[in-house]
Amino acid sequence: MPSFPGRHEMADHLQAQGAQYGIQFHFPDRLSNSHRALLASEFARDQGRFGQFHPAVFYRYFTCGEDIGSWDVLRLAAEQAELDGDRMVRAVESGRYDARLDEAHQLGSAFGVDGTPTFIINRRYKIVGAQPYELIFKALRQVLESSS
Repeated sequence: MPSFPGRHEMADHLQAQGAQYGIQFHFPDRLSNSHRALLASEFARDQGRFGQFHPAVFYRYFTCGEDIGSWDVLRLAAEQAELDGDRMVRAVESGRYDARLDEAHQLGSAFGVDGTPTFIINRRYKIVGAQPYELIFKALRQVLESSS
C-alpha cells in the first residue's frame, strides 16, 4: 500500500467526525488500492447484499486498519455480509464487473469527482467529502424543493 500525504489531517478529521457518533477510527498508515473492493462490491450488489458488504469493508478499513486490497480481508468482509468469499473472488477475477466499474469511473469523471466520498444528487448536485448528516439532509431538501 502506498503512503499518502495529508494522512494525519484526514485521520484527525475522521476521528473528530466519528467521535460525535461513538466511532473510533484506526486509520491505516498506507492507502489501500480499493480496486478489488469496488469490484467485490458489485458482486455483493448482484447478490442483494451490498447494504451489508459495504459497511463491512468500511469497518475492516477504517476501524481495523486492514488492507481492503487484500483478498483475505475482502473474504472476511464477505463473510460478515453472509456472502461466499471464494465465489466472490472467482466472479471478480473472471472480469465480470470490469466494464461496470469502468462505466462508474467515466460517470465520476463526467461529474468531476475528485474526492471520496462524493454524493451526486439528481445528476446535478455534488457533495464532496465526509460531511455532517445535517449538510446532506439540507442539500436533499433543497433538491426536493427545487424539483417540486
